[in-house]
Amino acid sequence: MAGVKETKDVLSVAIKLAKAFALAQADGKISWTDLGLLIEPGMAMPAAITGIGMVPEELGDLDDAEIGELNDFIKAQLGSAFSEMVTYHALAAGFHLVKTVDLIKDKVATSEDPIPA
Repeated sequence: MAGVKETKDVLSVAIKLAKAFALAQADGKISWTDLGLLIEPGMAMPAAITGIGMVPEELGDLDDAEIGELNDFIKAQLGSAFSEMVTYHALAAGFHLVKTVDLIKDKVATSEDPIPA
């Protein structure tokens, strides 16, 4: 088990950005005055960027306890009404990301015509 620390760091940024966007749109428009809402997600970003390469490995070997840990993490951030739905969609997106990365790695490793840089 790889754990879920890096996945939680990435989810934290995604949740903070979604909250900032929702707050920015609360008055019906996004303006320069809303830039301050990006401070909290921006401060969480270094941890997410540093460990993002581990997320596919973490998602590739999730067990029930780790799924529960992610759900509890999301519940703490958003409240219980949204946690299961957000966890489901976050894991689905994560698994698709893992599959996409694997497909690209396989293409690069086996192709005489590699993907351009």
